[in-house]
Amino acid sequence: MAVTDVSTGRGSLDLQEAAGRIWGQRDGASLDMFDFFTEVRTLLLSHSHADSSTGGQLDWDNIFSDAVHSHGSNAEGGTLTGSTALVANSVTGTQVSEAMSRHSHGVYIGDIAATSTIPIFHAPSTVTIQEVTVGVIDTIEVSNTDYWQFQIANMTSSTDLLSLATDTIGVAITEDVARALGPDQNLTLSTDDVLELQITKAASADQLDCLYIQVRYAVTL
Repeated sequence: MAVTDVSTGRGSLDLQEAAGRIWGQRDGASLDMFDFFTEVRTLLLSHSHADSSTGGQLDWDNIFSDAVHSHGSNAEGGTLTGSTALVANSVTGTQVSEAMSRHSHGVYIGDIAATSTIPIFHAPSTVTIQEVTVGVIDTIEVSNTDYWQFQIANMTSSTDLLSLATDTIGVAITEDVARALGPDQNLTLSTDDVLELQITKAASADQLDCLYIQVRYAVTL
């Protein structure tokens, strides 16, 4: 392996040959360790990229010239700033994945022992309701007489989201298992619309213990 001094043209220093000189194997002469590394240091310090054939002097502005550009032309794409990179309403629904538009809103209501009406959701923008589920910590058994009935209403537009109220006449609410209410109409809400859960108790239905509800919806862009 050889190291070349291109700035002075002094030739090359062969490291294998230099090692031989350290041990006194070249021409019967000897070179101690200090002298050897002094010579190598001198050679390396004199090296430079002095012309195009050896690469030129390394310079930040030449190598990283793109680091100081400004996107000032059409070719560069225009200047990027915090206020113009993405302007309001510049991203449409077709540019956002369906998964990114879906959200959920959960409400813990607590124990319900009687007929009640409870606000559960305030639309932050135009949204589409996808599902509403309820859950309890103690099972509500099926009963034709002692049952609960659920309806979801848009208080703002005075419309129901269920064409038929969901009840526990034919299907129980199993503890710690979400029960889907299945909204099937008037699913599009305008900004600031408010939904309420209307709960109706029939006869001697058992208390709804630790009732909770989740609203799943998709934002319309």
